[in-house]
Amino acid sequence: MRHVPAGATAALAAVGGYAALYRLGQTWGATDQELQQALAGDELLPGATAWTTHAITIAAPAHAVWPWLVQMGWGRAGWYTYRWVDRLLVLRSTRHLPLSWRRRGLAMHWIWSWHLDEPIRGRTRVVQRNRMRLRPWWFERAFLGAIVPADLVMARSHLRGLRRRSEASAGQLEGAA
Repeated sequence: MRHVPAGATAALAAVGGYAALYRLGQTWGATDQELQQALAGDELLPGATAWTTHAITIAAPAHAVWPWLVQMGWGRAGWYTYRWVDRLLVLRSTRHLPLSWRRRGLAMHWIWSWHLDEPIRGRTRVVQRNRMRLRPWWFERAFLGAIVPADLVMARSHLRGLRRRSEASAGQLEGAA
């Protein structure tokens, strides 16, 4: 029987774990249909070479979710995620990269969109999609290799924060009625 070195086993486990984390970073919470469907805003970056789609169901009507969504952002109500993330993020920019990087030929075009659907009265499905195009190819691979797994942490926390706030405010509205 052949002996597999411990280092090879650890490396294989690390690669497999990273692959699973990367896939979750692309798709957390989204159904197969949500992953496949075209959403409003996709047409703004037709040549996207990378994407993420995250989703969550919120036990509140869309009109209770919407106010929390529109006040979100840098310099506003924050991102509803970990406080350290609130201090780092930018919502959208074609000049997202430092000028010195862009002068070296690196480029990023990025769209971040939100979609609300209320398939069952009083329950809102929130789908968040990022579409990106980066160049050159090696920058895209390096950037996505770091960002997509990190996006799992941010998007998951962010959507759960949106759910927590929306459900609490919807409960207060029902109690006042």
